[in-house]
Amino acid sequence: MKLRTSLLVAAMALGGCTLAPQKLQLETTVSAPAASVIRTPLIVTVSDKRSVPVIGYRNAQNQGELTLEPELNQVIGESLTKALSAAGVPMATSADGANTLQVEVNRLTYSTPDEVWVTHIKIDAEFTVVVQRGNETFKKRFKANQATDVALAPNDRFNAAAVSGVVSELLNKIANDPETINFLK
Repeated sequence: MKLRTSLLVAAMALGGCTLAPQKLQLETTVSAPAASVIRTPLIVTVSDKRSVPVIGYRNAQNQGELTLEPELNQVIGESLTKALSAAGVPMATSADGANTLQVEVNRLTYSTPDEVWVTHIKIDAEFTVVVQRGNETFKKRFKANQATDVALAPNDRFNAAAVSGVVSELLNKIANDPETINFLK
């Protein structure tokens, strides 16, 4: 009887635990070797179309909100500009006479179906690229996702690495997409 009471008290205590919010430090890895054929000056802009900066919660009870630091716009803009520049693409500081590569963030979400004991996380992302070359426009959507089983509720370093991986995957797809590059040549 004592064991059953102890287990019941422990279960109630765990059920009442809340998860602390996390500010995830994104670190992306982007390279753009395919973009080396672009010779026209290019400017990268980013537009976050999401309604809130929260990407999700650490459990299905909406406890422990997850946000990004620095802001996603800054991470995307700096990462793509650096990768394209390293590939030899002439980067412009203004739109005057330059082609524009605009990245629209449509979705970046972190979710788990677990209410108390987190054993599975899922990250979904969708970006749209709008490329402007003179009076012509090219538009393409890119998606990535990751699902992971975990033994414990992930800490901020684990979550930051997981989200960074999904964002990096999308940025690498964008930077090396043959249709986008052909339009910019």
